[in-house]
Amino acid sequence: DKMSGALPPGAEAYYAPMIAATVTRAAQRGQTGIPPEKVARAIHRALTAPNPRPKYRVGADAHLQALLVGLVPAGLLDKLIRWQMGIQ
Repeated sequence: DKMSGALPPGAEAYYAPMIAATVTRAAQRGQTGIPPEKVARAIHRALTAPNPRPKYRVGADAHLQALLVGLVPAGLLDKLIRWQMGIQ
């Protein structure tokens, strides 16, 4: 696929577990994630706001992650994200 084909030699084997987990998680989120209409509303607000914000969070996961970024050390946050994505 496009992602692994763009990697330098040797990197595909090194990153294979993370790529597979990312693809699997993306497929799962496509089935259970945020409805496209909710995302479209956020995009519409951003495009039509007189003074748009730099970021628009959509969904509980985005709000929780933003909160954790300020409260949790970076290394622990990385571990939490890897755990959530199924990467050990």
